[in-house]
Amino acid sequence: MTHQQSEAVYDITLQGAPPASLVARCPAARLYVTPVTTVLSRRRVDDQQIDDLIERLRSIGITPMEVRAGSVPGNVQHETYCEFRIEGRLGDSMVHYLQWAARLEPERTLVRLLTTRDGLQKLLEELADSHVRIDHLIRHRTTQIIGRGAEPSRAGISVRH
Repeated sequence: MTHQQSEAVYDITLQGAPPASLVARCPAARLYVTPVTTVLSRRRVDDQQIDDLIERLRSIGITPMEVRAGSVPGNVQHETYCEFRIEGRLGDSMVHYLQWAARLEPERTLVRLLTTRDGLQKLLEELADSHVRIDHLIRHRTTQIIGRGAEPSRAGISVRH
């Protein structure tokens, strides 16, 4: 088997949904959908500001899907940074109430499939022709994925809302 013919597992993250022709042509591919997400973020954030946002979110019954914190390199010192990811689109009045900067991230679909390099090239060409935006592509060693119990060749389409 040549290097071009050996199979590997690929994760391709797309903005929006893949074209129907791709889903029909790759029935063994697994699809994971992440919804539209509102990202609340702030630089130079302190613990009290984070606690205040958590309390505001709790008061209106919102639980973040994810919270990220870290530092952003600066000229003189590193700035702290925090973001809260919330499923769905928050309205302008809600964003104003929360008092943090907000941006909207579109729905994304992760396509996981087992294919050859030639098969991947054809798939990427089809995506380019359909004007679907590709956010990123990751090639996995097959044993990494199979060892986690998610063998793509046996998987159907799985959609998470």
